Amino acid sequence: MEKKSTNSSSKSKRTKVSTDKDKVVITEKIDTSKTRHRIYFSYNFRLVTSIISFVVFFLLALFFMMRSFSFKSGDSINYQEKSNLDYKVYLKENNFYEQDYLGKDMLYVASLIDHIDVDFNYNFMIDKNTSVDFTYDIIGKLVIADANGKSVFYEKEYTLLESATDSMDNNSTYQLAKSVSIDYPYYNSLANQFRINYGVDTTSNLTVYFKIKQNNDKAKETFVLNNDSVMSVTIPLSEKAVDIKLDYNEINDNKEVLDNSVVMVSNYLYIGLGILSILISLYSVVKLLRFVGYSIVKKSNYDKYINKLLKEYDRLIIETTTPPLLKDHNIIKINKFQELLDARDNLKLPVKYYVVSKHQKCYFYITHNDEIYLLTVKAIDMEEHSHDK
Repeated sequence: MEKKSTNSSSKSKRTKVSTDKDKVVITEKIDTSKTRHRIYFSYNFRLVTSIISFVVFFLLALFFMMRSFSFKSGDSINYQEKSNLDYKVYLKENNFYEQDYLGKDMLYVASLIDHIDVDFNYNFMIDKNTSVDFTYDIIGKLVIADANGKSVFYEKEYTLLESATDSMDNNSTYQLAKSVSIDYPYYNSLANQFRINYGVDTTSNLTVYFKIKQNNDKAKETFVLNNDSVMSVTIPLSEKAVDIKLDYNEINDNKEVLDNSVVMVSNYLYIGLGILSILISLYSVVKLLRFVGYSIVKKSNYDKYINKLLKEYDRLIIETTTPPLLKDHNIIKINKFQELLDARDNLKLPVKYYVVSKHQKCYFYITHNDEIYLLTVKAIDMEEHSHDK
């Protein structure tokens, strides 16, 4: 066998030409003392690294996201409504009563009533300072029913105080006082006329309602106030020279609303780091799935290629469990298996096969004196080539 060598511009490489009659093998000999080798990581190492990378960055993402937001847990908020309803019954001139009016919870002679003044006082208290809009109005409802009060002949509503709105701004207590004057003779005459005109026995009354509603939408609170409360006083009508008594209902409620949980951004830097950690963890997952896929899918291009070589060149290839001593030899890289066969024919030496990482990487090589003719086959390279195509 005849060898020829030529110098090139690079001191780290030289061309080696081997001839044997009509066969020529051209390979590239690498000076391992000056050439930087590419570090190869095994399949298991890459798999474990991907798992660790995913776990680490996933935990970091959780840590940064938890630190970037502040959580306010929900709680219950109590509020209380109370009212005080008072009225004065003003009298017509008469020979019996010296005072102008009679107070609350007394007996009154219908024929002596001139008008009735009703005072509505409303109090609102809540556990925390907030802003609330209160919408209220006062209406009177005239009802004429049968003698038993079960069947209604006639009813009508009268606006005694137009709807209005008042506000409580960043406070925990609120008070409202409103008054209306009831023209008792007017409503009483309506009831009497109905009974006289239609000749039916009736029971009539005028109920005065004070309605108030809370609304805290403008405060943008995490709890909702949306409640209607009503005070009322019922004034009997169409009574004949008998004593009458006013019935009334006041507000005295204790209620509870739920203050929902709130999530607020407290650190935008941590949000950025959290998003970056999420992206890296997702990248790690993709790589992990890719590596796992190599072992669970049907035979890869790498496996098909290696099996084909071992089957076709069974007599020329020796499978060994001993790795080549790359550090102790000059490495001559071979790019194609056919070139390795040409070298084998010239050197009359067997081709050795060593599995570096199952299904991932292997060596086909020939050892000759202080030289190793080396063909490296890697699954990842073959997969990349197949994707490029």
